[in-house]
Amino acid sequence: MGKLGKILTIGKNPSLSDAPVLLSCAMRISYLTLALVLMPLPVFASSENRLQPLPKMHHMMVVPDAPVTPALATPAPADATPAQPEAKAEEPVAEKKPLTPEEALVKPDALKDWPGMTDVVTLSNAPDIDKMIKTVEAEPGVVPPAGLLFLAKALSEKRRFEEAAFYFYAGQLRATFDVARWPPRLSPEDMQRVLAEKKKSPDQQGQTIGANQPRIKNPHESVFMLSTAISGPISSWLFEDPTRADRVLAKVKAWDERTPYAYKPNYSLPEPVPYAEWAKLLPATRDGFFKRMNEFVTGLKKLKSPKP
Repeated sequence: MGKLGKILTIGKNPSLSDAPVLLSCAMRISYLTLALVLMPLPVFASSENRLQPLPKMHHMMVVPDAPVTPALATPAPADATPAQPEAKAEEPVAEKKPLTPEEALVKPDALKDWPGMTDVVTLSNAPDIDKMIKTVEAEPGVVPPAGLLFLAKALSEKRRFEEAAFYFYAGQLRATFDVARWPPRLSPEDMQRVLAEKKKSPDQQGQTIGANQPRIKNPHESVFMLSTAISGPISSWLFEDPTRADRVLAKVKAWDERTPYAYKPNYSLPEPVPYAEWAKLLPATRDGFFKRMNEFVTGLKKLKSPKP
């Protein structure tokens, strides 16, 4: 009888003498079990077949994979920062349209004082100059010609000549219009003096030349003195290359046509021309100013053009 028969027989009527046989069989079974536990599972290169355990571990069978279900996107954690929407490209700022004279002009009693005059006079460093440019361009219509000229002076001292030339000639243009709407006039007091002098005999008038002539004081004199004092470096740069003058004057013209005349000059003014006439004076002043400037630039171009 083989060992299996012995084990079966012993299983029915075991005795002490059968212990060695039972112990030997038990050890062999333990080794077999341990070998099965430690044996590595097979790794399949293909995912077409996979081992599926049956309820009882006596056998293994190969079964086809179930259809692969597409993986769903894992939701973001609750505290995750949501994705920011893509920034839209900034829309170009619409260019201001030219104003008609009626739209650009403001009645004398509604003109505004500019609070930046003290600061613009004392400009000295680049950050303050850049800040002042932003202040001026935020509301350019209330900046008087003197403010534009002082800004041009500061820019010229920093050798920023293109910007300096722009504000310089914009200031000159506006100062020219101020002379047209507030022209120098003979004061009543001086008129009485002139009339009194004319009534005197030559002996009474004495040797004073022009004693009987009116003495007209120009209220805009300080602005034009400032313009003359700072013009040298700016004009030299501008007219060194006539194309610079073309570029700057075109910019001044476009800026002036889009910018209201809402400022009040920073000095005492005589009686103005009637407001109803201002709308005619403005285009005439512009035409005269740019005609003179363009004639000068044209003459420079002829001088600088190479001779054949």
